[in-house]
Amino acid sequence: MNNDTLINVQQVSKRFCKKLKRSMRYGFMDSLRAIATDYEQYRHF
Repeated sequence: MNNDTLINVQQVSKRFCKKLKRSMRYGFMDSLRAIATDYEQYRHF
């Protein structure tokens, strides 16, 4: 058996909501957080 890593996942969260509007809001906020994090990492170059 080969022990190579196929998938490596870090800092992942999932929220389940009954209302679609709230789920969309959580997804939107996660996207903004990811963009802001990427911006902070590359801003120093």
